[in-house]
Amino acid sequence: GKAFGEASEELGVRDAEMAASGTTATVALLLEGSLHVATLGDSMAFIGRADDADGGGSVGARLRAVPLAGVHRVTDERERKRVEACGAVVDGEYVVSPEDPDNMISVTRTMGDWNIRAFGVSDEPEILSLRLSDRDRLLVLATDGLWDAENTKPDDVVNAARRTRWSPLGASCTRILRLCGDEPADDCSIIVVHFLE
Repeated sequence: GKAFGEASEELGVRDAEMAASGTTATVALLLEGSLHVATLGDSMAFIGRADDADGGGSVGARLRAVPLAGVHRVTDERERKRVEACGAVVDGEYVVSPEDPDNMISVTRTMGDWNIRAFGVSDEPEILSLRLSDRDRLLVLATDGLWDAENTKPDDVVNAARRTRWSPLGASCTRILRLCGDEPADDCSIIVVHFLE
């Protein structure tokens, strides 16, 4: 969590205009068979895990998307209660400053966004560590532009990524973006990591 805090501080120090700007992040580290994921905001990560008895090796076997963290928005009861305890007003899907109703944000954790920090918006990431199993096939990290798209389902995303394992660089992301229909819900960044089988 220290690196997230330092990056957040840097965003606030560089420029006073940056006080109202911020970003979300999802970071993954694979080390000696364990996966460590830190998330902040509404970017998310999913593992594509095989459910069938042979570990998903059969052609056409579907993967199940396993979430690696929650989404840091007021729609999550735990997050809503945390920001409300710090004095924030929750209006629909937004954290709102009680001092300035125009000062609002849709995430409860972010790097930057210093103008609303006094009301519980935090740069503390959620961290998860797990040992990978022989059923884990891939990892997808993506921003809310993918996950918020109307037709995007995490199970479909990990399976689209799996079908392009040996394709040219970028093919997985292109195939995944097609799931969004005409356009992603927002700016979109996607990283796909295939594990050795």
